[in-house]
Amino acid sequence: DYSTRFEDVTSHLVDFLELEPASNSAAPEFIAKKEYAHYYSEEQADAIAALVKELSTKQTWKYLAHYFGEVDSDSATENH
Repeated sequence: DYSTRFEDVTSHLVDFLELEPASNSAAPEFIAKKEYAHYYSEEQADAIAALVKELSTKQTWKYLAHYFGEVDSDSATENH
């Protein structure tokens, strides 16, 4: 979870990708709960959510649904 263990998670990700960490630059500041909703219209956001849900397995959607405002546990486990 980036919001509570940023350095640890970043280190594990770099290791997983078999990359060397950049030694001459610091990571940009992580801003927890930063949202980008203003980049998309409501219609675009709904279309993005529908696409992601359509392409997701039940398990994947379960993990992604909250990013799209889905809180209903039934809808989070359905495969569309």
